[in-house]
Amino acid sequence: MIPDNLYKQTAKYYDYDPRNIVKEDLAFYEMMAEKFKGPILELACGTGRVLLHLVAKGYQMTGVDRSEAMLEVLNEKLAKRSLEQQKRANIVQGSMTDFTFHSPFPLIVIPFRSFQILEEEKDQRSCLQSVYSALDDHGRFILHIFRPKGVLDESWVYPERVQWEVFNSKTNERVIKTDKGVSIDVTKQRLVAEQVYKVTKDDGSYFELPQHISLTYYYEEQIRELLESEGFIIEEIRNGFDMNNPNEGHEMVVICKKKLSYID
Repeated sequence: MIPDNLYKQTAKYYDYDPRNIVKEDLAFYEMMAEKFKGPILELACGTGRVLLHLVAKGYQMTGVDRSEAMLEVLNEKLAKRSLEQQKRANIVQGSMTDFTFHSPFPLIVIPFRSFQILEEEKDQRSCLQSVYSALDDHGRFILHIFRPKGVLDESWVYPERVQWEVFNSKTNERVIKTDKGVSIDVTKQRLVAEQVYKVTKDDGSYFELPQHISLTYYYEEQIRELLESEGFIIEEIRNGFDMNNPNEGHEMVVICKKKLSYID
């Protein structure tokens, strides 16, 4: 189960992240949206990084997220968009492990490793079963997770390091985000990390916002087995979002379709 309070205190700083990793996937999702059209369902849509990009490109989007705080940020950003864009966005607060919609989607996506937040196998399977039910018979499901480097062992526990640092000229805040590996369960392949947002305001005041996040990691053969056992056929697994070099990178971008007995 995803904790209800994840990002409760830190959602307002989530979009401060200046790294390329939060930008480099947008062209890929836009390409897939153009191929399969819409409407499109994004699970764990967060503050709308992908959703708002595709809405701006003319696609009808439905976004689902459990975090009220993240959706508050998304809705604030959406309110600043044109009325046409606002009409193309349907925002739903709910869990990606249990959802239903009246009409199927030609494209369903879970970007930026959000599936890894699901700790228990029953939740992972429930999510995939819900995706299967919501996916059009000829549609595609895209799942993005991190590709482990080497063996998942105690070496994955690491000291605090700076993930990014930025100065926001609109709020006059300097924000440093750090993370560290706190512990790893090698049997369940689950890493607990501590993330800390360190904020210095223009008046010199300083505070820290820590949060713990638990992520489940998969080897390629494991995610293949999990998806196939829930009725999906894997068309492609890319290593990243480089449009010209899909084998470059340390990600797993899995493109799936339904296994349908009458055509497959």
